[in-house]
Amino acid sequence: MELAGEIERHNALSIMLRNVSVGLLLMAINGLIQFIISRNSIYIATTLTFLVVSVLIILESVKFRAWFYGRIFETMIAYRINLEDSIKPVHNFQKRSKVKVQDEV
Repeated sequence: MELAGEIERHNALSIMLRNVSVGLLLMAINGLIQFIISRNSIYIATTLTFLVVSVLIILESVKFRAWFYGRIFETMIAYRINLEDSIKPVHNFQKRSKVKVQDEV
């Protein structure tokens, strides 16, 4: 259970970092609009700062996402989980011949 919590922590951090990155991107768009309206250079400086930090945060998010999927793969290998045995396909229990006969009538 502790391993599952650690693996899920990477996924949660990735999602949170993506949200922070989107927030910074929206703030950068707001700063760009403020620069266009007021022609104050401080807005363009903050816009560039927000964009750079947003890109850096999204790169960290990608790293955590890679760790998340990597740890899942490592865990499957370590426990020798066979996906075919764990995940059963859902079958349609109606026979094809019965469906064809009903369509013809």
